[in-house]
Amino acid sequence: MHYLIQFLISKLQTEVEVPEYTYEEFSDIAIRRLAKEKVDINLATIIAEKVWTELGSRDIRDVIKVGRLADDSREVSYVIDIIKKHRCVRFSRVLLL
Repeated sequence: MHYLIQFLISKLQTEVEVPEYTYEEFSDIAIRRLAKEKVDINLATIIAEKVWTELGSRDIRDVIKVGRLADDSREVSYVIDIIKKHRCVRFSRVLLL
């Protein structure tokens, strides 16, 4: 039975490689996505730039997170700092395990 499951998994498993975004692509996608959240284009631009540079993230979900939590550029920096601290704590816990 175990071999059958392994066989099926190997046959059904598919790898999809998606190339990383350039900053311009990331920024365009972020601004368009944040427009759906009713975030001002200027603030969306700041969020995209800070998520890319300060957070080092290429994940649009991080852009959405920050966009939902921050109402101005000062709050964007605050939210980014909290996310970075949370990731450091979570990463150090993983290393301790």
